[in-house]
Amino acid sequence: MELLLLLANEISLLSTTRLAKQVKNAGRTMSLSSFDTSKLLQDALTSPAYDQVQRRLFRQLMEALIYEGLVPAECTELGGKNRYTFHSENSDGMKVRYEIQGKVAVSFDRIRLDEETVAKYTNGNTKAPLSILNFIDDMQSQLGSDQFHTNRLKQELELTLVNDSVAQFQRSDQVRLLRGEDYDMIETHLADGHPYHPCYKSRVGFTFEDNLAYAPEFAQTIHPVLLAAHKDIAETLHSRNVEPETFYGQELPAFATSRRREQAQRFGRLATDYLFVPVHPWQWDNVIARYYAGYFNTGSLLYLGVLEDGYLAQQSIRTLVNRSNPEHCYLKCAMSIQNTSSSRILSPHTVKNAPIVSDWLMQLYRNDPYLAEQLGLILLPEIVGTTVHLNGTDGSDVKYGALSCIWRESLIPHLKECETAFPFSAITSIDGDGRPIIDDWISDHSVETWVTAFLEVTIRPIIHLLYSHGVGVEAHSQNSILVCENGMPARLALKDFHDGIRYVPSLQKDADSRPKIHHVPSYHQNINRNSYIEIEDFEYVRDFVLDAVFFINLSEIAHFLEKHFDFPERSFWQCAYDVITDYQSSNTALADRYQELDMFVETVEVEQLAKRRLFPDDGSRSHHVKNPLWDVQARSL
Repeated sequence: MELLLLLANEISLLSTTRLAKQVKNAGRTMSLSSFDTSKLLQDALTSPAYDQVQRRLFRQLMEALIYEGLVPAECTELGGKNRYTFHSENSDGMKVRYEIQGKVAVSFDRIRLDEETVAKYTNGNTKAPLSILNFIDDMQSQLGSDQFHTNRLKQELELTLVNDSVAQFQRSDQVRLLRGEDYDMIETHLADGHPYHPCYKSRVGFTFEDNLAYAPEFAQTIHPVLLAAHKDIAETLHSRNVEPETFYGQELPAFATSRRREQAQRFGRLATDYLFVPVHPWQWDNVIARYYAGYFNTGSLLYLGVLEDGYLAQQSIRTLVNRSNPEHCYLKCAMSIQNTSSSRILSPHTVKNAPIVSDWLMQLYRNDPYLAEQLGLILLPEIVGTTVHLNGTDGSDVKYGALSCIWRESLIPHLKECETAFPFSAITSIDGDGRPIIDDWISDHSVETWVTAFLEVTIRPIIHLLYSHGVGVEAHSQNSILVCENGMPARLALKDFHDGIRYVPSLQKDADSRPKIHHVPSYHQNINRNSYIEIEDFEYVRDFVLDAVFFINLSEIAHFLEKHFDFPERSFWQCAYDVITDYQSSNTALADRYQELDMFVETVEVEQLAKRRLFPDDGSRSHHVKNPLWDVQARSL
């Protein structure tokens, strides 16, 4: 009883602490009281930021609907651009149409629309107010989705509208320059979100105050809760290079070991039979403190306290960077929220695979002088994974994957003194002064010189992993880090391997060295159909790379460079093609792989992110799109 009362007091204290966190608004510090947050919300939703964000939602949703072939849009040429028209009838039987202007881009035939041109008309040419939710209602008969999935999409769009309106309102009131900041601060303060997904800031599960306290763009200090879980219900896997006592002595406060011993003694158990599990404070408030009471009562879980070091959220929300000690590990904590199309829990098999996959990748890396020495690739291994997996829980249980964490090496020790690191997602960001963050670098080196160096640094290590080792990495913008010297791209850093690689077993040089991974349980398919690592499908692994790296990541950068620096997308893909063909010419021993893993294939299979929100995830949610690298090759023949 004494322990449960202590736990209840700690829960109350943590909730009070969370509500006392500070947010910045219009240059003033505001506490998260109901009055202040209500005023902040009112100010944001009546500001120009609301209209700006809603127009962005229209743009991204319309781009996705046209591109994924979900709704027919009439296309009319209009003075060098296209006008796209959506025709429908509203619930009153009145004819409505939506118009927006744009073009088909060189990059994968992406639809690129101008959000400032979106308009709604009723009764012929009567202009009507814009509402993203009314647009869904007006188009529902053509979308073909059931009411549940339509309502889900509307909810996620509305949450995105609110969350991003507040973020952009605050951003406009505080002119903060990220240019020149360190990597972790840039990563935290980026406020743009996913450039293609229509529901790029849905964060389903967060309240308004949660979003202010834990979303990365508000940069609030976070103190994770520290628990200990008995080995009967938990498992920890370490990298071969990690000595557990030394590791936890560095990463955790001094009280961790003493409190674990004291709490274990209350239940007549050995302290060494308990494993440390840091928990995100939101997860503690909303899941662990609510649904795990019996495990605290029996001593299977021990509450140890709150970590003293202050952490900041990165773009993925659940990954935290230690700002008190930046050289310490990044900490990825399970969170029972959903953002974009993904649940943010950490499934047990992926947590246990984290150090196994990282050890294997690091072994490949160390044995490959081209990667390690010539290219200087940086891999940030996941070195410790701890998961609590309770008997009888599966993908439908609230506790499945809800109490897990992964520790990943910090980037800081990997950088040379002359180097700075930069998130890929920041390459396409506009700074607080209205200029691209990379503007000075382009001015100093010329756009062509900078782009050529950037593509060399980015593409070579990724295609070498694919061709030489049969490994595809999911190097989208959140998983890719650009390392520069004096603003010039010098090398690449990659992260997030526990569920972000695919490899072909038959292409491994040493069959005995393959990672002994934990395979996907059948019930996990209901959460994520694509949570696997091994596959013998060469085309799938190639398209995995083309989708994540070239379609999602590089095509956004190509578009941004054309829009802001007049560097044509066609020239961008010519440079990318030249990097690949130069690599192939210099590595003729891998010629067979170039055919098996043909990067110049005419079409690429990519995910349909809007379709995933509109229909059940019970089948293929992908389509084939034109590959710009094929187009370059065709023109060169």
